[in-house]
Amino acid sequence: MALYTAYFMLNGQEGDASDESHEEPRKALELGRDEPLKALLIAQCPRIRDLKVVEQIRLVAFLSDFLNKGAVSTQGLQSLRSVAFGVPSGTWLDEEVIQSYRSARSFAHLLRLPNIEYIYFDQLRWIDEEEEEEVLIDWGDRLPPQSSSIQHIFLDSCNYVPKEFIDALTATPRELKRLSFRCRSRTVQRLENTDRIVSKLGEYNHSKSTMESLMFYNCCTANISGFLKGHRCTVYLPHELYLYDSLKDVQISCNDMAQAASHRWEDRKDKSQPKMSFWREYIAEWLPTTTQAFILWGGCYRWRWEGYFEDGQDYVTWVEDMVLALLTWRKKYTDLKAIFLEDVERAALLSRSGDPPFQKAVRLGKKFGVDVHTLTNRTKFQHEHHFPRAPDQYDLVTGSFGGKRPDNWVFDVYQGKTVPPGCAKCGNCEDCLELYPKRVWDSIGMEDDIEDDEFE
Repeated sequence: MALYTAYFMLNGQEGDASDESHEEPRKALELGRDEPLKALLIAQCPRIRDLKVVEQIRLVAFLSDFLNKGAVSTQGLQSLRSVAFGVPSGTWLDEEVIQSYRSARSFAHLLRLPNIEYIYFDQLRWIDEEEEEEVLIDWGDRLPPQSSSIQHIFLDSCNYVPKEFIDALTATPRELKRLSFRCRSRTVQRLENTDRIVSKLGEYNHSKSTMESLMFYNCCTANISGFLKGHRCTVYLPHELYLYDSLKDVQISCNDMAQAASHRWEDRKDKSQPKMSFWREYIAEWLPTTTQAFILWGGCYRWRWEGYFEDGQDYVTWVEDMVLALLTWRKKYTDLKAIFLEDVERAALLSRSGDPPFQKAVRLGKKFGVDVHTLTNRTKFQHEHHFPRAPDQYDLVTGSFGGKRPDNWVFDVYQGKTVPPGCAKCGNCEDCLELYPKRVWDSIGMEDDIEDDEFE
């Protein structure tokens, strides 16, 4: 009873415990649920900075009680910098996480924490699972522009949310640096209007130049069933990046690039310029000069490029020509450190055969100090990158692994997580031989013999 009373005193509530406002926490305690007590503990911990939660999404609701009552003076709410809800545990609890949906209102409460910098939120959806109908919310009032200290947001398996929420989400941070989306679960609805996220975020951050990373992980797998969808595009079109002047991580679909380029070409009155030359110029129009890592993914629908390319060319030829042009524009893209092409190459294997593509790009990249990541490039890379990463069971200090991850695991830029290193492209195992025959792997070697004048 003492803890029960303390909860409501901290919440700024007085009166009889039979009051209606006390109903939900009282029921939770009577059922043996400890979320109200955990919320009380968190709110009173003076040095708590990082909070990771596997389940118990109702914990957000009880923490939000303190925020709604203006209890932001509590020590724990003041000190929290990082929160993660729905972290995979590697145990049976993950099955409960998959079935538990988290509303946009709960997420909005976390953005109101006074000094919050990082939020990971799994399975964001528009309404609570208990609600049968959408609730009309003025998101401009719930999330006022420039009102949150948030700098990094990672939304995992995000469901459908309306345009009004997207607009408020992109406007509320004062200095957002990283925004990441990932499709991890096939139990969710489709996240639509992804191109609106990109364009609105560019509008709000253009004057501040704080945005460094905008990532859409697992798109190559998820979009088979359409779990991410822009308006009349796969995710977003290149011109949505026009207002980004500080972006370091650029990730885009080959299909969206082909769509934009073909439309731009059709709109031209003068078509005397060779198409490949036009394509190179078009890339330079939208790719930010601050780009450090350029990640391309997916294939390209045949109708996007059929008739656009010359005889004997396809979208893989087109992508490689673009990469070669980027590598030679060293005065323009001085910060470029890596280009990732593995997923493009993997998609190309479904429709073409022969030697691996991008071999010229690999050699030219090595000459200019840019790492070109392909399925067959075994050269030791020169640069390290710190992409936004979703927390997992290895980050849980109180979990099965004690917060320790295997040292040799590597980051997968397409999945947004660290994974076992595998065979390191050995060229001998079953996985490698499914990609290319042994003679191809033997001919690739380590690519050490490079002629200095090959690309002059």
